[in-house]
Amino acid sequence: MYNSEQKNRYLKNCKYEETTKELLKRIFDSTELEEEAFDKDLALFTHNDVYDLLLSLNSKSRKRLRSTCIFLSDYFMWCYKEGLTFDLNNPYDKRFTEVMIEKILPIDKLNLKYFNYITLNDYVNNSIIDVSNKFIAYALYCGITSEELRNLKKEDLNVTKKQVTLITGRNLTVDDLFVKLLMEADNQTQYFPDGIIKESKFNKYDYGISKYVLKTCVAGECGVIKDAILIARLKVIKEQCENDFITLSTLYKNGLFHYLKLRYEEKNITLQDAHFTKQDGAKYKYESETQQYISEFGSTMTSRALRKEVKDNIHIFSHF
Repeated sequence: MYNSEQKNRYLKNCKYEETTKELLKRIFDSTELEEEAFDKDLALFTHNDVYDLLLSLNSKSRKRLRSTCIFLSDYFMWCYKEGLTFDLNNPYDKRFTEVMIEKILPIDKLNLKYFNYITLNDYVNNSIIDVSNKFIAYALYCGITSEELRNLKKEDLNVTKKQVTLITGRNLTVDDLFVKLLMEADNQTQYFPDGIIKESKFNKYDYGISKYVLKTCVAGECGVIKDAILIARLKVIKEQCENDFITLSTLYKNGLFHYLKLRYEEKNITLQDAHFTKQDGAKYKYESETQQYISEFGSTMTSRALRKEVKDNIHIFSHF
């Protein structure tokens, strides 16, 4: 933490609770390199310095950048009241930072974060090379969680009913592509993420014997894969799709939007109307239906939280 004595004094006296103070400490840790590069504290940053700082955070979320600026704005004002800076022109003020954030994460770039079923299908068929990675991307989009995916077995699939029984007890109806990818992934004996077959010395590329669809490259038997392996697979998927926004959560959430779209299409209601149509003043007309569909998908997210996330990016619904 750069200028730690000053920042710790701020943390001791600021208005935030302890959990938020821990977040502030992490933010201060993340800004240290830029402060060292400019050889000055955050409170002395110019507008150009702030832009460089936000750029250096390499965030893929406007919301995260905005919340960071709110915290740094509070820190700046504390420094001003303490006489540690004499310029009242707060460079972290929303009037200035909103323009910076829009420049760092323009709308066309954010469109990569929200993708529809057609784009997901293109990723699976034309970008992702290894079939088990294809299955990972598709399964997450279909609403299967990390835990459910890692514990999925071939015997959990009822091909006739096109239904999978998940470890959490849920029964999920799936389509032909899901069935095809699951069967192909389960039949895999080796892992070659880039499609190039290499000599398999010391079982480096050979899967272990396992009852689970997703396997680890080990000699002998293997159990449920670890989260770290799934995260590593998602990194490969992200690179092959050339979309830095692809993560476990974005695949799952975009799948949720697709599911909501399908459910509301049955009533001839658009996603935008479903999320933002009001009645009786402040109440949202389709709040209870949206919450029901979110629960059906298997998510614990509230309709309010989902609406809040996309409030500033309503345009995304036009391409779902």
